[in-house]
Amino acid sequence: MFGDTVSGSIPVWQLAFLRTSLGCSLLLFLLEQSLNLWKVHQQQLLLIDKRIEGLLCNLEHGKQFITSEHKAKPIRHHKPMITGLHQKLLNIYGADASCIPGITDYTLLKLLGEVGADMSRFPTAKHFVSWCGLCPGHNQSGLKNRKSKMNNHSNAGQTFREIAQALLNSKYVATGAFIRKLKSRKNARIAIKAGARKIAEAFYNLLTKGTQYVEQGIAKYEQQLKQRKQNYLQKLALKHGLKIIEIQ
Repeated sequence: MFGDTVSGSIPVWQLAFLRTSLGCSLLLFLLEQSLNLWKVHQQQLLLIDKRIEGLLCNLEHGKQFITSEHKAKPIRHHKPMITGLHQKLLNIYGADASCIPGITDYTLLKLLGEVGADMSRFPTAKHFVSWCGLCPGHNQSGLKNRKSKMNNHSNAGQTFREIAQALLNSKYVATGAFIRKLKSRKNARIAIKAGARKIAEAFYNLLTKGTQYVEQGIAKYEQQLKQRKQNYLQKLALKHGLKIIEIQ
């Protein structure tokens, strides 16, 4: 009797108990308690967001008002309840990071807590990438791979890895194509780390050299990727005795 189950999950005796008035009352009580706990949790999250909003206002004080041509990217999960978050981050960073693929206001908020908006302590992008733990490891001697312990990565480096992971399946982003191409030759871990490095370098250049520099770099890389695809198609067509005609 006690071993019998319904749908492979709920025992028969437990289902019979729930059908009684006592069982229904206890079930409703548990649901009510769960709902109350959820409401308390949401209230605590709101208090935390308002506290963060106050800190952002202090950081924003005295900063120049920055206008942006790009709209704020949607935050799909765990959207902070902070009024004017996008504009606050624009003013604090002094640049619009929306041009960097995969970066939203939520990731910028995380990076602000881990890195800040001042990059003066990092002389070059290589120093910043090294601090994030995104430099490639040199553990090979000749044809032999040496074993080495993984270094502790910073939270900022993990954030860039998460961005690269999200771009892995993106169809229309050049960084995503780079990660997929490297994944086919190496493996997913190496490809994601290399993609995270590119994003971290773009983030550093954004704060040190401005939005225009980063946008030009992204546009140039996308043009190079397009040219490589065209060259590949030309070679493939020539191999099979075909000719590609560009549509006017």
